[in-house]
Amino acid sequence: MLNSRIILLIFLFFFAFYAHSKKCATIQIFQTQKFQVQARQLAETCSPDDYYDSVQIKTTPHFALIYTTNGPHRVSEVFLDSLEKTLETAYKIFTKTHKTLPPLGAKVSYHYKKEVPNNLYPIEILELDLLRNLHSLVGENNCQYCMGITIPDETEQGTSSIIIDNDFMHASSNASSENFTQNEKSCAYLKSDFPLKNETYNYTYNEKFGAGIRVTIYHELYHAIQLRYLDLHKNPTYWFEASASGIEEILAPDIDDYMSFVPTFFKMQWQSFEAFTTPYSLAPFFLTIYQKFGPTLDTKIWESFQNSPNQPFEKHFYNVISHKNLSPDSVFHSLATQLFFSGSRAKSFEDSSIYKDAPLWETPVIFDNSKEISLKGNPFFTYRKTTEFPDIKGYISYLYKDKNDSIFSKIQTNSFKDYREQFWKLQNADSVFLIYSRLQPITLDSSKNTVVKLNAYPNPYRGKTPLCFEGLKENSTLEIRTRKGSLALQKEHNTDFLCISPNEINEKFAPGLYLYRDGQKGKMKKLLIIK
Repeated sequence: MLNSRIILLIFLFFFAFYAHSKKCATIQIFQTQKFQVQARQLAETCSPDDYYDSVQIKTTPHFALIYTTNGPHRVSEVFLDSLEKTLETAYKIFTKTHKTLPPLGAKVSYHYKKEVPNNLYPIEILELDLLRNLHSLVGENNCQYCMGITIPDETEQGTSSIIIDNDFMHASSNASSENFTQNEKSCAYLKSDFPLKNETYNYTYNEKFGAGIRVTIYHELYHAIQLRYLDLHKNPTYWFEASASGIEEILAPDIDDYMSFVPTFFKMQWQSFEAFTTPYSLAPFFLTIYQKFGPTLDTKIWESFQNSPNQPFEKHFYNVISHKNLSPDSVFHSLATQLFFSGSRAKSFEDSSIYKDAPLWETPVIFDNSKEISLKGNPFFTYRKTTEFPDIKGYISYLYKDKNDSIFSKIQTNSFKDYREQFWKLQNADSVFLIYSRLQPITLDSSKNTVVKLNAYPNPYRGKTPLCFEGLKENSTLEIRTRKGSLALQKEHNTDFLCISPNEINEKFAPGLYLYRDGQKGKMKKLLIIK
């Protein structure tokens, strides 16, 4: 059995044909930890060392490329040249432009077991179907759709190795068997016959291996850098794959491999980001952040992870934005609003304020107002078709337009008073969409005098819109009484907002002056009802 730390293996899955295979690789690894199986080889008498003979090492300023030129792991010189250039380009961009820590390489390579010279970072090129301890690492599902793997080293925190497939092909269930012979010993293996495919542009990475090298190295080398900041074995986070999927697009924008995962993101039904089974689909959120704040923001997020490894992503995002003297909740709401204008709502490629690919992304799904907004999980945002003011905590905006309008107008409501003052615009619009967001639970900070006082809107009330109250105590009872003290209406509530429909007010209240308070104690406030 392998040490539990080395079982934490970080994958870059590029799924070629089967939608059901699109799952979070990190989740698969943790499942493998619970149900490990011993490694198997095609022939019980053959070990991983029997599938190669001489191993060569080609060094670059920062990397050691470890490979062989014969047998199932063989690699071509042109593949090595492309790999060398991509690695050094990625290293320069990450450490200089993004200002990250450099990747820290293991002293001994994972598969070929070679000592790595001069503290360089090891990159092993081989047939991933024959990776050492494959089944113990990934379970019975193998690594059929992998193009590259980043493996943490057990000897020192933050160190790792990268494995890259030698031809971006794997053996299918119909693959034929071949033999590799050395020292009079013959070992069988399945010949690779299943090319991995770029679904966006319908080509195989076996044919365009340069594209396969770039998208794999940019993704996997970023994983190696992330491991410098956070031990993913102890503190897993969805941001690990989300940011790596975004970064590969930033550095290789012509490949667009991430696009096959995007639809999941725009079909989310008010769930937290951590609930996604494919964190790769969060790439649009990363790209929107990148477009707005530039290349060093994510580095700051990973530095925050390093300082507080037990905190979730949303806390680190909050900290980093706060250090820019910005309101994190407002920024998050602005990002949620921007992402509304994806797909068919996006501007031209040249004018997109989100990211250049926004017109190609899915159009975010709009739900009707019969759907209940969940208050569980963060970060979180949703889009609804409604003119109501929801009884929830978070940031709320309305986008509205008439049939003849080419663009949406925006109303941001920070209170029921704001909502009531702008309500006539929503009533007269042909299309109204609500955007709700919550980066983290909103708490009242008494040191900043943000406590909301008890108020009723509109006051005076004229019977055409809901009568709303804000500044209520949670889990209390609102009382409305006549001037003589008779109880006219009593409403229990569990939030600090409450709205009463016009029908109920018109049915139970005659015109006149009323008094209201929240709870059975406290000073009564005046409410005038006019009909």
